Amino acid sequence: MSDEPERVRAAAALVSQLVERAALDGSTRVDADVVGAALRGAGFDDPAPGAQAAFETGAVAAFAQERCFGHVEWAELEEHVADALLGLRSESGDDAVIVVDAPRGTDPDAVVQPLCQALEQAGGRMARTRADLLDAQLPVVAEADLVVVERADLLGLAGAAQLGGALRERARLVLVGDHSLPPAPGPGQVLNDVVTSGVVAVLAAPVIEGAGPLAELVGSLRVGALPPLDQAQRAVVVTPAVDPEGAVRRAGQLVTSSLPRVFGVQPADTLVLAPRAAGLTGTEELRSSLAALGVGEVEVRTCAEAVGRSAEAIVLVLGAEAGGSLTRDLLTGAATEAGQHLSVVHQAGPALAEAVADRPHRPRHTRLARLLAAGLP
Repeated sequence: MSDEPERVRAAAALVSQLVERAALDGSTRVDADVVGAALRGAGFDDPAPGAQAAFETGAVAAFAQERCFGHVEWAELEEHVADALLGLRSESGDDAVIVVDAPRGTDPDAVVQPLCQALEQAGGRMARTRADLLDAQLPVVAEADLVVVERADLLGLAGAAQLGGALRERARLVLVGDHSLPPAPGPGQVLNDVVTSGVVAVLAAPVIEGAGPLAELVGSLRVGALPPLDQAQRAVVVTPAVDPEGAVRRAGQLVTSSLPRVFGVQPADTLVLAPRAAGLTGTEELRSSLAALGVGEVEVRTCAEAVGRSAEAIVLVLGAEAGGSLTRDLLTGAATEAGQHLSVVHQAGPALAEAVADRPHRPRHTRLARLLAAGLP
């Protein structure tokens, strides 16, 4: 048919769109079966020519053995990260890369300090930084024999690739963080993939006794439980709302009255979160309502925008319209980042406990864990 080349180009464009859309949702790959079903659903009876054209023009990466397509940029970064971590293990042994699982209420230094002391006694050099401050520390990292990266849950693919490229030969790497937290913005889930690959040792930081209600909440959430709250404590409060207006109104009361009065936390030190921007309880509505109350200085963000953002008090608003977006890591992230207080205002009903029990996070489809487990081809 004369229009066959045009149809192939259209199919290739659809494949590229699927991969791009997946990247916006945090995934770095799309399974071939998903691509094939999408092409057939769009009227392309044979998906092979379009998929092949998308690959040949460089619009997507293709991985025949894994039966998936990938975003060219993110696929390359995942391979760089896998290559760097596997290279460290090859040069320096199985303990060249270690993960210290360190949720709120634990003491990662109990694991890290002995490693640092042993290095100092051997005359080695150490670099210690946070994942979100890595850029400025890369020159120091490049000279270190032991590199400790704290809050490694905030390590994105680009940062991980930079880190891997900066490490000197025979260096050791310690990633300290909580892989149950929401992953860093952008495609990928570096710490989660490193842990689930089974390639590196994962050491649990010891629990600090009496770390407080927020730490206890994080510990329960990590095992899929929404615990009953001791009414005598005020660090964590969960408040049901009858309707969206009630949820927004309660958030305003917390910011303007309850938090300043009970905790001395002013609006400028409070973070208001919602899973979505739009909707009756989304960040746009919350921001507008708070501004009408004269507290425009309060920070209002979506949960995705606020990954790694801490505040003395956090108000998490979960409207009924966000039921499909509820995941365990939304609560774990809020409970981790709140300094003194976390209020959860929700219309979710039993869906909140169900999300904690059954939906640890929004799925991200990535290749890094596979690459690490199999060894980079």
